[in-house]
Amino acid sequence: MDSYVLMTNFLAMKIFQYLTLLGIVIILTGCPCEDYSIGIAVKNESSNAIVIACGFEKHEKIYKISNDTILNSSSAHYTFHIVAPQQVENVVGVFEEEYQDTITLFFIDRVIYDNTSWDSIANNYLINSRYDIPVKYYIDNFSFENPLPYPLEDDIGEIHIWK
Repeated sequence: MDSYVLMTNFLAMKIFQYLTLLGIVIILTGCPCEDYSIGIAVKNESSNAIVIACGFEKHEKIYKISNDTILNSSSAHYTFHIVAPQQVENVVGVFEEEYQDTITLFFIDRVIYDNTSWDSIANNYLINSRYDIPVKYYIDNFSFENPLPYPLEDDIGEIHIWK
């Protein structure tokens, strides 16, 4: 009987150690970034594929959104997202410490993007439109479930459209 009790206690202790170790591993391998992040999703409601250029400044491996309202002559300043007709794409994701006053999205026809050099696109401003989205507007809007429509005919809310 004593050996049975010893064996049961030994197994109970091993199970407790295993579960404790498993709990520590789960806690330590969780997401190291606890910052609140948001994103902007865009739905292409046009009949042509579009390319969305999102301006970012690369600094020490952290992406910061640029407030430039003109196209930079270097395409390295942008991330590009291709959105097929009637599709939705997350085009911007930012963490709380990266919020800017305004995010600017440039919309370029896919055919122009594929067949024209970036220098020519930037120098001749070959964009379909540009959306300037204020921070107080994009924080609470335009998730994947409620995407920002493209194209917009007029300004909506606080989004300013340049054509």
